[in-house]
Amino acid sequence: MNIRLFEEKDKEAYMELATQMYSSEACIHGPNKEAFEGNFAGAIDKKNSYCIGLMLEEEGKPIGYCLISQSWASEFGKRMNFIEEIYFVKESRGKGYVHQVFDWIFTHYNKEDCVFRLEVAPENKEVMEIYKKYGFEDLEYLQMVKLK
Repeated sequence: MNIRLFEEKDKEAYMELATQMYSSEACIHGPNKEAFEGNFAGAIDKKNSYCIGLMLEEEGKPIGYCLISQSWASEFGKRMNFIEEIYFVKESRGKGYVHQVFDWIFTHYNKEDCVFRLEVAPENKEVMEIYKKYGFEDLEYLQMVKLK
């Protein structure tokens, strides 16, 4: 598998992959094209250090993506890399690719300088077990959001 930063040419593939992800059981909300547009624009903007987009490919074909946002974690007094989304098409699951994604992330962002955080739907037990293998632990927080 090849992992690389988003490029302008990846927009259509990202939009399709994100639509698939948000149409799946892994997400509470359905697809939101406006959000996808903003995510992609942020990820390819060289001046934006808050949003990173990774295209995941197999033999040159997009098979998934990963979005990472960066901020500060005051709880830990360190920079935070929030792994917003990791998605693989069904045919590419179970091949150990998530291991390669985490290796890429942990290599590119020094583990000593930052913390890593991610979200998972409580119903997605299989994915939770995968994340725990990489050292992620449950947080006993309930998150809240204000959309408007």
